[in-house]
Amino acid sequence: MTTLNDIQEISTALKNCKTEKIKILHKFLFGSLGDRSNRKRIREFIGFDFQVDSVEFEKKLGSVDELFSLNELITICNILNISLDGSKPEVSKRILYFLCNLEALAETSRADCDESDVDEETADDFEKENKKSDSFEGASSNKRDSSMQCCDVQCEAQCNMQCDANKIYDMQFVDKYRSSVVQNIVINYSDIESAISKFNAESHENIANWLDHFENISQFFSLSDLQKFIFAKRSLGGTAALFVRTEPQINSWQKLKQALIDEFSFEINSAHLHELLSKRKMRDSESALEYFFKMKELCSSGKIEDAALMHYVIK
Repeated sequence: MTTLNDIQEISTALKNCKTEKIKILHKFLFGSLGDRSNRKRIREFIGFDFQVDSVEFEKKLGSVDELFSLNELITICNILNISLDGSKPEVSKRILYFLCNLEALAETSRADCDESDVDEETADDFEKENKKSDSFEGASSNKRDSSMQCCDVQCEAQCNMQCDANKIYDMQFVDKYRSSVVQNIVINYSDIESAISKFNAESHENIANWLDHFENISQFFSLSDLQKFIFAKRSLGGTAALFVRTEPQINSWQKLKQALIDEFSFEINSAHLHELLSKRKMRDSESALEYFFKMKELCSSGKIEDAALMHYVIK
């Protein structure tokens, strides 16, 4: 009577398999994870004592589907050296079929061995033929040398041209690869948000300049109108944020943009701008550099020379 240990490939697998995999097969055969004697019991297994497609077979098949995952069934297939193709029910039925008929399992293993032997013999024959072909080519190559010198010159020129073409192709491939790497860089929302400056509707801030800045950032990150709406609202502070909170009808980027322009844009002449610059003093909370840049931003609302800017900053 055939046992699992009588099948060479399975015997080898049982010897080399890790304990966890042995436990899975033991659970399939005996319904428990077992103990230190698992390998011995599995080697002595002579097959299930019920017939294929019997009531006991169907009952066992149902319990297998409930108790074992597909990965566990694949582990069993690897130990038993049987095909693991198909769905989970198909794999379950195939395993159970062979474990009800160990003679068929042994035949399958022998067929696999015979195929591998044929493959090795074919490989040996192929290698011998290659050696014969190489020796024949070596003997005949001397006869061709004198008549091929002219052809060699032409071939060399063609090869050089092909090499140059390959170099061009390779460089194009590298450029495309680099481009794809750049495109696949992951950008987080926090990266976009940190790139957008706040707009608080303070006296030195110009809504037109801020909108230009925001549109440039949006174009750089390819933001949609919905994303523009979200990031613009998150970038508002102070009076600007308070204004938007009091306008519930603002529910799109276009409406938000127009509302900000209507509320905070203003036309300023040179005289008014000079007056604002003269009255703008550095606050206690500002550093000298911060004060300078805010004054410079205020100058962007009109045409103020650099010398005039420095005059108001130093004054």
